[in-house]
Amino acid sequence: MQKYFQYLNQYYDKIYVLSVEAAAARRESFAQRFKGLEYSFFFGADKNKFTIEEKKKKNIFSAELTRKHHRYGKTMKPGEIA
Repeated sequence: MQKYFQYLNQYYDKIYVLSVEAAAARRESFAQRFKGLEYSFFFGADKNKFTIEEKKKKNIFSAELTRKHHRYGKTMKPGEIA
């Protein structure tokens, strides 16, 4: 795998891995499995640390727009928003 990681390291300027602060064990497992890959963790929103109402008030999320643009007219769950 090291050979392939080197190809990726040379090809990409930056490699980001999306994670959340609470997933420390998962990041450690990732680090062990992907030794040799040059990456940075990017911390996204944790669905357990916000409410949909908060995101609506800040104009970050709109259930109406989500339904309008979803092919089956569905809204998004907190994990999908995060």
